[in-house]
Amino acid sequence: MPNALRIGAVGMMVNKFRGAVTANNTANINTAGYKKRRGLLSEVNLRSSRILRRTRAGAVYSPVVSSRGGGVKVKGISRINTQGTIYQSANQADIAILGGGFFQIVMPNGRAAYTRNGAFKISPEGMLVTSDGYNLQSSITIPHDALNVIIGSDGRVQAQRQGETEPVFLGQIEITRFQNPTGLKSIGSNLYEQTASSGEAITGIPGEEGFGKIIQGSLEGSNVDLAEEQIILIIDQRAFQASANIVKTADQMMKTTIDIKK
Repeated sequence: MPNALRIGAVGMMVNKFRGAVTANNTANINTAGYKKRRGLLSEVNLRSSRILRRTRAGAVYSPVVSSRGGGVKVKGISRINTQGTIYQSANQADIAILGGGFFQIVMPNGRAAYTRNGAFKISPEGMLVTSDGYNLQSSITIPHDALNVIIGSDGRVQAQRQGETEPVFLGQIEITRFQNPTGLKSIGSNLYEQTASSGEAITGIPGEEGFGKIIQGSLEGSNVDLAEEQIILIIDQRAFQASANIVKTADQMMKTTIDIKK
């Protein structure tokens, strides 16, 4: 019965954790470029053995003589990197990636970060920056007198300037992909860092093999499906209730046993 109490209590905590992950997905349903998460669980197996003999060096145990279920534990959180829906925006500096790849961002400490959120704006210096003011990794400077900025599906950036008939080429936006994008480390603000699990960053031209295309004036929505999240939340709530009932039943059985002894 003590094991039943522990298993039930752990089950409640684990399903509460899964519910928090689902709630976070739902909260980010309108976050551009957000990728939904899933809580990963694994079985706990309890093993027991018996003491064969005792020596001065310590007890000598037998091989495992029994193994039984010990409940569940949190294994981690997995990110699902499926494509989100592309939708149009009113900002010509917004760009979405259709296919694989990430935008490379320069952090204040000089390190590289990566994102699928293409909600950029033009800084006073003419640079493409995130909503937090972090620069997009490129050597592109948009002139102040630019009437129109044109970003091609291959990442080529041009600007139509006043008094000129032909657009001026400003530079090339590149995107970065990884062998295992799920292995990227989330650092908040929809940004990720490279890890040993993700593999080395591979940078290339949008539209080339393995790299997605760029769509100007658009954003990639989150890949969260509200109906799916609600179903998962209901399942987790029922699992939480079942675990709570295990604790309640084990408590009643222990109380009955104690009363019988009296």
